[in-house]
Amino acid sequence: MEDKSQSEVVTIKEPIKITKSGESTDVEPLKLKVYQKRWLMLIIYIIYAGTNASQWIEYSIITNIITRYYGVSSMMVHWTSMSFLAFYAMFIIPASYMTDKYGLRWTIIIGAGLNCLGSWIKTLSIQPDRFYLTFIGHSIVALAQTMVLPLPGRLAAQWFPPNQLSTATSLGIFGTQLGVALGFLLGPIIVKNHKNLDDIGKDLTRLCWIVAIVCTIAFGLVLTLFQNEPKLPPSETRALQKMNRTKKREEFMGPIKRLCRNKNYIMLCNSYGLNVGVLNVVSTLLNQIFLAHFENGEEDAGRIGLALILTGMAGSISFGIILDKTHKFKQTAVTVYFLTLCGQILFAVFTCMGIKWMVYVSAIFLGYFMSGYLAMGYDLCTEYTYPESENISAGLLNITTSIYGIILIISLESLMNTYGDIPVHIGLCLALLLGFILTAITKNEQRRQDARKKAQYYGVSSMMVDWTSMLFLAIYAVFIFPASYVTNKCGLRWTIIIGAGLNCLGSWIKILSVQPDRFYVVFIGHSIVALAQTLVLPLPGRLAAQWFPSTQLSTATSLGIFGNQVGIALGFLLGPVIVKNHNNLDDIGKDLSRLCWIVAIVGTIVLVLVLTLFQNEPDLPPSETRALQKMNRTEKKEEFVEPIKRLCRNKNYIMLCNSYGLNIGVLNAVSTLLNQIFLAHFENGEEDAGRIGLALTLTGMAGSISFGFILDKTHKFKQTAVMVYFLTLCGQILFAVFTCMGIKWMVYVSATFLGYFMSGYLALGYDLCTEYTYPESENIPAGLLYITSNIYGIILIISLESLMNTYGDIPVHIGLCLALLLGFILTAITKDEQRRQDARKKVQYEEIARIEKNDDVPESNQLTYSIT
Repeated sequence: MEDKSQSEVVTIKEPIKITKSGESTDVEPLKLKVYQKRWLMLIIYIIYAGTNASQWIEYSIITNIITRYYGVSSMMVHWTSMSFLAFYAMFIIPASYMTDKYGLRWTIIIGAGLNCLGSWIKTLSIQPDRFYLTFIGHSIVALAQTMVLPLPGRLAAQWFPPNQLSTATSLGIFGTQLGVALGFLLGPIIVKNHKNLDDIGKDLTRLCWIVAIVCTIAFGLVLTLFQNEPKLPPSETRALQKMNRTKKREEFMGPIKRLCRNKNYIMLCNSYGLNVGVLNVVSTLLNQIFLAHFENGEEDAGRIGLALILTGMAGSISFGIILDKTHKFKQTAVTVYFLTLCGQILFAVFTCMGIKWMVYVSAIFLGYFMSGYLAMGYDLCTEYTYPESENISAGLLNITTSIYGIILIISLESLMNTYGDIPVHIGLCLALLLGFILTAITKNEQRRQDARKKAQYYGVSSMMVDWTSMLFLAIYAVFIFPASYVTNKCGLRWTIIIGAGLNCLGSWIKILSVQPDRFYVVFIGHSIVALAQTLVLPLPGRLAAQWFPSTQLSTATSLGIFGNQVGIALGFLLGPVIVKNHNNLDDIGKDLSRLCWIVAIVGTIVLVLVLTLFQNEPDLPPSETRALQKMNRTEKKEEFVEPIKRLCRNKNYIMLCNSYGLNIGVLNAVSTLLNQIFLAHFENGEEDAGRIGLALTLTGMAGSISFGFILDKTHKFKQTAVMVYFLTLCGQILFAVFTCMGIKWMVYVSATFLGYFMSGYLALGYDLCTEYTYPESENIPAGLLYITSNIYGIILIISLESLMNTYGDIPVHIGLCLALLLGFILTAITKDEQRRQDARKKVQYEEIARIEKNDDVPESNQLTYSIT
């Protein structure tokens, strides 16, 4: 008989047992029952856990007031919260032993009793010379916590059916989060920063009495109503677990030894420990971090802490429900961890910028995922360690959170006292980044297939095929200096004529390569086209400077790069559409021949257009900056190597070369390895891989143009670059997560998002390059800029393909994300400098000053420019 509501469910299951020959096979049926009173047990636990957790942050959230009242250092106040972490690490093994030995009821009775005792001791500590009593009472409450935190998983397993396990676990953790939220709320509201210490004492007395009374009520509820476990287990897993323990009595250390050999569990302990350790730090240091930017902000700090925890409570419950419905534990954990990292970065940025309402918003976002991850960690722990006892594995799991919390709080408070709060934010973000990496590389229960496509037609390895794209990077790095010299010496027209001629020649040579034994001809033709690229990529900035006014420079540059992106988009589209993976090699040859003829004909048309229509530059310059640039070069003739020497001494330019190089290097790696990355999760997905590459590039074209318009309107070069780079990093992480999860439509969405910002950054880099290096000739710094992107591209492609062949695609995704993170940091710390804009403003100011003074300027010194 089953009631679908599961208020009362009785089920009889016939077990299946595999036995050796001759072994007895008589096994009794499993009797299961789901009891209605399970919800009462859960509610009592929530109240008990809440009363304990509310005292954790009780004093740290009003650190500045406590230090005044008791005359102690802020570190001593923080030890009231760190005592929870330290006592947990010391006493969790004895507490787990007691739970295993005496069951849930006696564990919770002892815990609730200690919790009640400690809260009453604190009511006696309200004198400025009695901080030691505060510490004693707080330590007893901290000891009680060892009999609170490990229990949600065990309570859920003993009382709830399989389809409610994650939800019940998350609701158990909801109690702890509710208590922490009340701790954040009540402290700042009840205890005010009065000038008179007696008034502070009265507020503290009121707070301690409220807490003590509520703890006493919770203790009464536990004593009278809480039961150990139901007579019949609620699920097959719990029944089998009990049977297993009945048949195999072993020492307490047995499960601990097995857990220490469980690699997934050890990885989880560290990733979960870092996440919750950071939550502990944020909660403990929140008062100081917030007051560093907002004076008299004690109540706001409390409300922000409350927002962190309340949204986390919602997150815990929602993720519990999601896990119960989908059982996508690893995928959900990776996504939530990444969004936690994003939230921490946003919280740091808006706190340092002093935008209070955005601090609230980012705290809500951060809390939803960071605090919400608490329950998910317990579920992962149970998945990785079944059939071990839940309280032992959960207890050891929380040891790492305590250890990481203590280390981070002590080290980051020391940093804060010496250097301010910015190193604290950086440390927290780095800790979460490490945790995210550990979460991503933890092995999933479902094995992945490694279906990597080999190049079939020419009978060569995939690395040889990848070298056809890496040729563009290698040849660029070798020949960019001669190409820049040609541009400087011969001008735009002859540079583009030579480039278009080489491009046309290489494309016609490739027509001759369509035989399975002629891959070397492919390589020769491709090398000539790659050489032509050195006369293409550096030119958008120079073309814009020679032909466009100041108000259209960024837009013109972005449109120049738009042409490059159109070509890449067509490359992604035409290859998979025209060349199919036929079983017959002759059919593949026909498709390749068709593709080569199309490319060669278009290349020839372009050469004719360049020869007949393209001009070098207008008679008069279009802008003040171009006029000044030409005057400077006319007055000062110098060797080609001199600008290069100056560029090598330009710190901002060197930083840009590396950050831009990493961004475009990652773009090159993604484009080159996209086929292999995609086919590792989607069989026969060649056309989809091409469409995704097309999506990356098409949205990047839109990004390039839109960022060009934005820069022409705002001239906010540095700010735009930082924001675009951060969103590129977010897009790369999302692309990695959804590819590994095998959700094809989300791969398309994330590729669209990634392409808009990553490919869109191409034009942005050119504009930054021109701003940092003015009045140098645009093609020289742009040419050198692209060298780094090619070097990084080659290194990333070779190293990541090697990793992929050995370990699969996950290390590839991690490597790409780390490269972008490094680039983002370099972009953020690069000095904001706008030489070209400053030069234009200077000319305008001098012109205004001359008009106001009615000065006559000699005609030889006047700037003459025209927009036609």
